[in-house]
Amino acid sequence: MRAGGCDVGCGFGMVSLLTDEGQDPVVLLPKALPGGMPTTAFARRSGEIRVWNTERDRRRRPGQAIHAVKKRLPEGTITLCDGRGSFPVEADAAYTAVARDLFALVEKEMKAGKRELVRDIVLTYPAGFADFPVEEGQPSLLARMERCLEAVQVGGEPLRVVGMLPEPAAAALDYLYFMQHQVEKSRRLKSDHFTVLVYDLGHGTFDTALVTARSVGEPYQLLEKSGLPDVGGQDFDRVLQDEILRQLRETYQWEPSGAAQMEEVRRLAVEAKHALSDNESYTDQFFPAGEGLEFTITQARFEELSANLLQETLTCAKSMLNWAGDQGVAVDRIVLSGGGSRMPMVKRALEALTEGKIPVELHRPELAVSYGAARYAAGIVGEQKKLPDGGQVKAEQSSNIVLEQLTAKGYGLWVPSQRLEGEVRILIPVGVRLPYTSQPIRLRTGSGGLTLRVECTRGGACAGDTAAVKDCRELIRLPFRLPPDTDFQCTLHMDEKAGITVTCTLPDGTAQSGGTHSSANG
Repeated sequence: MRAGGCDVGCGFGMVSLLTDEGQDPVVLLPKALPGGMPTTAFARRSGEIRVWNTERDRRRRPGQAIHAVKKRLPEGTITLCDGRGSFPVEADAAYTAVARDLFALVEKEMKAGKRELVRDIVLTYPAGFADFPVEEGQPSLLARMERCLEAVQVGGEPLRVVGMLPEPAAAALDYLYFMQHQVEKSRRLKSDHFTVLVYDLGHGTFDTALVTARSVGEPYQLLEKSGLPDVGGQDFDRVLQDEILRQLRETYQWEPSGAAQMEEVRRLAVEAKHALSDNESYTDQFFPAGEGLEFTITQARFEELSANLLQETLTCAKSMLNWAGDQGVAVDRIVLSGGGSRMPMVKRALEALTEGKIPVELHRPELAVSYGAARYAAGIVGEQKKLPDGGQVKAEQSSNIVLEQLTAKGYGLWVPSQRLEGEVRILIPVGVRLPYTSQPIRLRTGSGGLTLRVECTRGGACAGDTAAVKDCRELIRLPFRLPPDTDFQCTLHMDEKAGITVTCTLPDGTAQSGGTHSSANG
């Protein structure tokens, strides 16, 4: 039994498989897609959603396009427009369609290479999705992503998500393994503790994580993660799109006449961004009606217009550096991942932020997340040995890389106290390894129904076993059907997929559970 690493990105999707521990993972996509499968989805009013090879749709039906599908999962329902008017599309259905078309290509590639089909995967996710607030009775964003992937079939059987990993942590895994084992010997890591801060600017989201490599052979440690679910390379594209429109309006008095022309301007903006990563200026022409309309954008102008977006990412990165300093963790390197991190202003800004004291290095921005997930997958799923009678024994833990995920915040339950606003009883403290189950605490139901509030501390602040409500934020409210005026014991469990489960146990041993993950919500 083997497991692959899956990165369903906002711009491109990729699946990788580790076949040789000493080599890079293998990308399970056609060679014509070196950067991954484009993940823009196109939906029809009938419910049909197509993803791969839809260039014709992009030009003819731009109002039916869903760019950066994963980023739009928090919306729940997406409104699109065709010639008959607006119509709704469920975000989960669009995300499932992206995964379906991605694994259709993967299955075709595996069969062409006469490989055993891979159905077990480690799925990566934006760091900011882990603690995204959950509405009562609804699954978390990560649970929804897991369900969407497990609705996809490969070779007639469903996929199975065997693990989930924050995208910047996966990029760190790939970088640290590369620096410990694959880079030329003169550059290999010699320190027993080497910590990297990953700056991952993808198409849809910005993510960051702190990961430490200890001595070779020891598990890596994910210390902290954070992110901005609403900032990504797509937003930098929009800045360029607005600048192109401004120039064409002022120079030629031209205005876009419809969605198709706006889509063409969006495409030009993406091309301009890529070109400005290597050139100080970029000139192109737009032909809306046969006449060439020319525009020029300089790198300096682009950086001026997008300074506020860049500053948001720097503020998040600075917060991570401050957290590391408060915890006594020395950051040895900043690793750039994601296509947006190729922009020269990113490296310059990070060097200025750290006053040149921390080296900043770009590391295969399109591949690192998928590669790291593949190495993590190989570490949690070993070879399944066959018995002489054709049966199988349980897979042994692989000797490959393993990542320990540590809590960087405290998690607990709101309880009444002498304070008017109550307080938060911390059950899962900062710095414990996941999965983790808390010790039980004793609570009592009131005369009405029971609803428990799960909270997490802000910025990891947590002194002792309680925290003030102002220092926490609510993650989810969970209703329980327990007898009134009854004592019960309550535990909090967090798994490696960031799922939280609350279990209430009555004196007679009966228990009820609820939580943010699929297994907890039933």
